[in-house]
Order: sequence, then structure tokens, then C-alpha cells
Amino acid sequence: MSYDELCTMLDRGELSPKQIFSFERDQFLDWHHTDPDRIATFWAKDTPADPAAWMETKRALGRKFVGEFVRVKPHILKKVDAFWDEWIRPQVTLGVHIRGTDFSYAEPTSPQAYFDAIDRYVAASKINNYRIFLATDQVQFVDIFHNHYGERVLTYDCLRSNSDQAAFKFSWESPYRRGEDVLVDVLLLSRTDFIFKGAAAAGECALWFNPKLQCHDFALQSAFEPRKNGLVSAYQSLGLCEMGNPPDLLARSTALTASEARAKSLEADLSARSEALTAMYASNSLRITAPLRRARRAARWFVRGSCAWLTLRPGSRLRRVARRFQMSFFSP
Repeated sequence: MSYDELCTMLDRGELSPKQIFSFERDQFLDWHHTDPDRIATFWAKDTPADPAAWMETKRALGRKFVGEFVRVKPHILKKVDAFWDEWIRPQVTLGVHIRGTDFSYAEPTSPQAYFDAIDRYVAASKINNYRIFLATDQVQFVDIFHNHYGERVLTYDCLRSNSDQAAFKFSWESPYRRGEDVLVDVLLLSRTDFIFKGAAAAGECALWFNPKLQCHDFALQSAFEPRKNGLVSAYQSLGLCEMGNPPDLLARSTALTASEARAKSLEADLSARSEALTAMYASNSLRITAPLRRARRAARWFVRGSCAWLTLRPGSRLRRVARRFQMSFFSP
């Protein structure tokens, strides 16, 4: 109901002023944050007494929601399958989600903290041959991880920022592309063998798509930062602004996979569209309605032909016959 509709109902006496209640924004936020059934990726306001238990409860809600209501479109899954089959399968793959740019509602996690946790996990698991799938919105993080782990690092060719402006706020890019890139990163993370994630949402959402996936959760050591004036973004607090923005940074950091992964995704998209077209031509409905389409084409031809005859339209058969007759009759 719009505000104008509400005013109209009040004027007509369909509603009484006593039936209308007004609440402050903080009250709504409090109801939302304290709702036990709220799906969330990080706490707000007060840190829970047991952060790990809180995360497990919310994670279970997220997994239940995704399992019951979320169905990824086939053309998205084809892009994920194409990248996974080409670059990752069957190697052990560690997923990493690290948020940069404008992230500020919680304490950001530094790349060095990720390196230490990954190295400990690899040593404890005695893994020799492994890859790292890195999902991030920050160009500089791709470069930092490549410098540390070299060719082990893989990234999907998605939008990234080299400043504190989040990639999903790029107004010059398609909104669909902005959303699709994040979803593909989330789905690829969900297929890895183990995830290292911070307090941001994408890494947590990846766990919702794969109930068996385990993680190292830096969010448990983080804390909610109230949104006040002068809030410092991850780009600033982690010193990424001091690295500079060389123009070839993105090209260097994604040279391993960018062009070929993009080509694979386009091929998957083309294959999906071809299959859909083939299925349409093979459908019973298309064959059943074929006589109707032929009848409509015949009727259209008859109407157009009749109009051409009656109006002697240039190029019509009657006009051509008359022209030939005239030429043969008056020719010497």
C-alpha cells in the first residue's frame, strides 16, 4: 500500500487514525536484528555470547533457505561447470574469500592472516598438490596472492575494483553482470574442499550452497563496527591505497585464466542457448501448431496478393502482366 492510498482510506473513513502506528527506524532495526529466524552472515550491534554457535545457527537457516527456495539458472551453472572442469578438477582446491574496497561493518582480515591459516592447514593436512581459488572484489588482493602462491592461485574473470569503490556499484556495468559475477564466485567457492573466509557475505553464502563444506572463519575473531562518521574502509585500513594502482595490475594478476575462462563461459552460454533452441524445435507443441502457422502464412499471402491486385501496386502480378501486354501490343 502506498502513502497516497493510505491517505485516501483515511479520508474515506475506511481507516481510523487509531489503527495506524508509527515507529522509529531504530525500532525496526532492533526487531530485525533480534529476530531469531533472521538469515544473516554476521551479527550486528552486540557480539553474541558464543559467536561460533550464533554462526552455526544462522548457517543452518541459510542452508535450509537455499535448499528449499533457491534454484540457479542453467546458463549460470554451465559457466561454473566450464571453469571448474577446465581449471580445477580434480585437484584439491582451497577456497579463499577476502573482501576489500568499501567493506567496513566489521574488522577486515589481512592477507597475511590468510597466508598463515592456509599454510597451517596445508601442513596439517599434508597436501602437496593443491590450487587456491580466490574470490575477491579487490584487484590488489589478486596481485598479493599471486605474489605469495604463484601459479597455484586461480581467479574467475569478474569485475574488481582497484579503489574503495565496490565493484557491484560500478554504474557503467550491467546490473545483471554485477550480480552474476558474485554468484559465479560463490558457486565456485562452494565446490572447493575447504574455505577460508572473513566476515563478508559471499564466503558465508558459499557454505549455504554446500552443507558439507567446512571453513576457517575469521569472522569469529572480528567485531561489528557501528556505522558512524569517519568509518574506515578495508581498502584504507589494510593499506591498499598505499600500493598504488598500476594500470596493468589487473592484467598481470589475472593473465593465467582471464581470457580463456571468459571464452569457456561464453561457449557454455552458447551451448545452453543452442540446446534450448533444439528443444523448442523438437517440442510437441511446435509440431501440433504447425498447420495453424501454415494457414496463417497462406491467409497473409492471400490478403496481400488481393490488395496488390485491387490497387495495381507496383510489382504486383497484374501490373506486370498489363505491362507486358502493353509492350507487346504497342511494339513495332
